Formats: sequence, C-alpha cells, structure tokens
Amino acid sequence: MGGVLACLDDFKRDGAAPLRRVTFAHDAAPAPPGGLQVPFARLEIVLDGVYRNALCDAAGQAATAALEPGEALFVAPQCWNLPAWDADVRLLSLLFGTKHLGLSLQAWDAGSRAFGPVEKRGCAVPGNSPLYQMVEALSGLRREPEAAACALPLAEAAVAYARGLVARSAAEEERRSAALHRAVRQYVERNLDAGATRERVARQFGVSPNYLSRVFRDQGGTTFSDFLAACRIGTARRMLETDAPLAEIAARCGFRDVNYFLKVFKKRMGRTPTEYRLSVRARPEA
Repeated sequence: MGGVLACLDDFKRDGAAPLRRVTFAHDAAPAPPGGLQVPFARLEIVLDGVYRNALCDAAGQAATAALEPGEALFVAPQCWNLPAWDADVRLLSLLFGTKHLGLSLQAWDAGSRAFGPVEKRGCAVPGNSPLYQMVEALSGLRREPEAAACALPLAEAAVAYARGLVARSAAEEERRSAALHRAVRQYVERNLDAGATRERVARQFGVSPNYLSRVFRDQGGTTFSDFLAACRIGTARRMLETDAPLAEIAARCGFRDVNYFLKVFKKRMGRTPTEYRLSVRARPEA
C-alpha cells in the first residue's frame, strides 16, 4: 500500500515533474498473440528500467517503443500493447475501469524472467468523476498529430486526481480496519467460552477470514490466532488466582477439554496451570 501511495506522492510534490513523455497505443491493426487488450483504458508509467513494447501506429503499421523512467504508455480501451519483457523494469499501472480505479506496482526481473511481489490498490470512482473526462480526452488525443504536447498535462492531471482518490480511500479503509479491530477484540474477550475461531468471528462480523487476519496484522502487528491464544492464556492466569477448578477455567477460556488446556498453557507459560497457581500463592503479596 505504502509503495503505490509513495509513487503517487511523487506526482503531488511541488516542482516535481516525473512524466516526460506519453506514448499512445492504437488498435488500427489486430492484437498479436500475447498482446494486452482490455475494454478499459490503462496508463503504464515507467519508474525504473526499460519497458519495451511492440505496438501499431495510427495507420496500423508495426511500431516499437522503448520507454524509460519518466515516460508513460497510454492504452485506450480495446487498444493493445505487447511487452517484450527483455529488461529489468518497475511499473506503476493505472486501470480506469467502470466506476473503479485499479493500481498496481510491479517489477520485472529479466534475469529470472519473473515478477517480484505485486502491490495492488483499488478504489471506487463516482460515475460523474472528472477522472473519466480526463481519460476520455486522452483516448481521443491518440488520433491527433499534436497529441504528445497535449497528452502530458492531461496524464499528469489524471495521475494527480487518482492520487487523491486513492489517499481518501486508504484513509477510510484505515478507519474501518481500526474500528473492526477494536470491535473484534472486545467481542473475543467477552466470548472466549463460545469457542471463538477465526472463521466464526469473521462470519459474525460479515468479513472473510483472510481479511480479518489482514486487519489484525496491520492494526495489531500480530495474527488473529496469537491474539486469541493470548486472550485465553491471560484469562486463565487471572482465574488461576482463584479457587476455580481447572475444568471450569478451561471451559471459560474456550478450550475444548482440560488436557488440551494443560498442554497449551504449559507450552505458553513453561509450567502447568497447577504449578502456576502454586507460584502465585507463594508470592509475598498473595
């Protein structure tokens, strides 16, 4: 997430001019095998390396483009490009879908002929957003002789506008994640005896188990399983300061049976529940 936003921030800085040129893809000739052709407009910005592509020009003649850092390829709907993937390159791609903006940050390693980890972001875009007017204008410019001169400010404006949309979406997602994290923590702490699991808790809050795990990793720096285990052991430690039977403590802490509780407690604490209870009672303050 930070990577995509950091790249977009480069377009927001005062005095920054990361874009130097915009090259257009066309559809005057059929896409070759392996050509990238989708019904949505795309803007691919080279951050590092060389992004070499086979294209066709407005007359349908074969063409090539070797884009370097600061250069971008604009691909209008149904137009196509065929990347050569013959050099290391890092790309920031924007996909302007119907009421949706998708962004991806990816790097191609020509030596291993493989992509590294891809970071993706997305956000909703209102149907009347000015972003679509900018994209529509860019799509029309590909047929104009003076396209290069007009395309650069339009592309920069589209990227800057996209940056604002993504930043607001990220902030809203952060607020939702923080609220969900707090609510789940409270729910689990109050319902340990209900046999809480990641799947059950996710279903209770109407999210997927994977999303719940991601929220706990992002908000708490831990896994949901570790949080649940810590809650169970923490509650067990407090109850071991009382005279409650081990079977009752195990049940209250959500363990399926006493033996499993003994095993987990000893693994976490380095001693059995009985040994822990005796050590608590042996303290002077006790």
